[in-house]
Amino acid sequence: ILYGTDGLPTPTGKFPILAKLKNHRSATYDNAPMPYTLRLTGDGVSIHGSNVRWGFATHGCVGVPTAFAAKMFDAVKKGDEVLIVGAKKPRRTA
Repeated sequence: ILYGTDGLPTPTGKFPILAKLKNHRSATYDNAPMPYTLRLTGDGVSIHGSNVRWGFATHGCVGVPTAFAAKMFDAVKKGDEVLIVGAKKPRRTA
């Protein structure tokens, strides 16, 4: 997987899936493709398909291989909870 950097860390905690967006593109980061987006926070942190390669990072999202993102997208529903662990800086949820 990919995750954020020290400057843009991926938050930890329990998050409900707020929205499912199959063909989403980033409104913040140069229209970057975010296939099979599972939105976790109001400010845009999501799980989405990514080109997962060594040395790459996200802007705080959790990036997973696109084929896996598609399977996960089909398996979950809005409101399901996601637990993110292991980031350096915890983020308050709720």
